[in-house]
Amino acid sequence: MTPLTIVSAQSDDLGRYLDLLEELADWLETRGIRQWPRGNFRRSADYYAESIAQQEVQLAFIGDKLVGTLRVLLREPIVWPEVVENDAIYVYNLAVRRAWAGLGLGRGILEWAGARAASLGRKYVRLDCVIDNAFLCDYYTQAGFEDRGEIEARFPPPVGSLPLRRYQKRVYQEVQDLAVEIKAAASDSEEALVLIHALDQDLRSRYPGIALHGLHPEDVRDRRLTFLIAYADGRAIGCGAARELEPSIGEVKRMFVQPEWRRQGVARQILAALESQARKCGYLALRLETASGQPEAIRLYRAAGYVDIPPFGEYVGNPASMCFEKRLT
Repeated sequence: MTPLTIVSAQSDDLGRYLDLLEELADWLETRGIRQWPRGNFRRSADYYAESIAQQEVQLAFIGDKLVGTLRVLLREPIVWPEVVENDAIYVYNLAVRRAWAGLGLGRGILEWAGARAASLGRKYVRLDCVIDNAFLCDYYTQAGFEDRGEIEARFPPPVGSLPLRRYQKRVYQEVQDLAVEIKAAASDSEEALVLIHALDQDLRSRYPGIALHGLHPEDVRDRRLTFLIAYADGRAIGCGAARELEPSIGEVKRMFVQPEWRRQGVARQILAALESQARKCGYLALRLETASGQPEAIRLYRAAGYVDIPPFGEYVGNPASMCFEKRLT
């Protein structure tokens, strides 16, 4: 499947945005769920036009097909009146078009929201649903959100008073990065091969039966290849590489951190070191490829400033590939 792309809505998107929300509102009401009463979105068109102008409305696409949406707010005093810190983003109007249901797009949108929160230094993603929407309550719980209780939220007309259940998920941990030493190494050295083997085992467990895209033999022989190993407590705990795609563009490869050393900033330090070396090599941009089975990698890359791009090179035509690029200038 073509990768999911999420972009900020523009003023001329208002019509199709409201069409999508009303389509979902109608579907919910036919099932007895009054999460979104019919007609409320169109009656609030001016409000949503302003939300688009504030770049709160995000549209999700597969190719050129509008498949979903969400709004991202930085404050929400009505539903979370006790919160005084700017420690979260607040997700509203999360929706996936019914023709695209069951493909994991909702989770993909929530992962994007988590990456957005982390990139802003916000610890949490917060959201809510009406109390009697058992499906959404279960969905958020399975997605790792913690139940934070009920509230009778009083919105301006035409919404009015709504009994809501609130959820939050921690997506960013303010911890001191682990002190690591990052050194250049040969990609066929003993320590490198141990890490690469562990990486390949990890990838095979995530993507059974799918061919792996590692370094090519010519890459290993190329003097322009950068291969870095991260060390902590005298042990090789992670690695990353960058090879040349074009004279001015490099590709990040073989990013890996041993499981017991994850969530301590090691991958972020390896990536930063690769970017520093790429600049020394004269690259104007770095590209990379990952897939939906590695949400932690996707969060890392987006938080580091990488943006979604169409598949490139050997990944063209691979439905599992998600590709990213970061300009280095």
